[in-house]
Amino acid sequence: MGARKLSGVIFDADGVLQHAGPFGTQDWVWSAQQHRDFVTGFYRAAAPDTLADVDAFIAACERALAQAGWPREAATYLARWTQDAVIPDPAMLEDVRRLRAAGVACYLGSNQDAFWAAHIETTLGYGQLLDDLFISCRLGAAKPQAAFFEAMLAQV
Repeated sequence: MGARKLSGVIFDADGVLQHAGPFGTQDWVWSAQQHRDFVTGFYRAAAPDTLADVDAFIAACERALAQAGWPREAATYLARWTQDAVIPDPAMLEDVRRLRAAGVACYLGSNQDAFWAAHIETTLGYGQLLDDLFISCRLGAAKPQAAFFEAMLAQV
């Protein structure tokens, strides 16, 4: 039997295409630990519809930040969070470009809420870099649920 040509690759975002950034450096109001504690609590308390809609996410984040004692506007926090929370991996992004140039389809398969989905699609450029983005908030299921992979494969 001859070798089969690779036709597609599905990449994860966190830990593969991107890595945790330096959020919480000394020039910031909250420490990295305070940020992690806030994020953990926010996601634990967030309703599913909050995670599926960007505006609902932002409104819920504004309320949660006020309750947590954040001393500035929520927009300041969200801007810094998106700026410093993740750093795309240049070597991995170059690998994606090489694979696509060789005719291999490249996809993202990731658990993300709507806020982060919009950020990685547009600001980080994954929407243009990859052939398609399969994101949990858009598929209605999250990894490792079988429904996530079934929905993704049905579209590939």
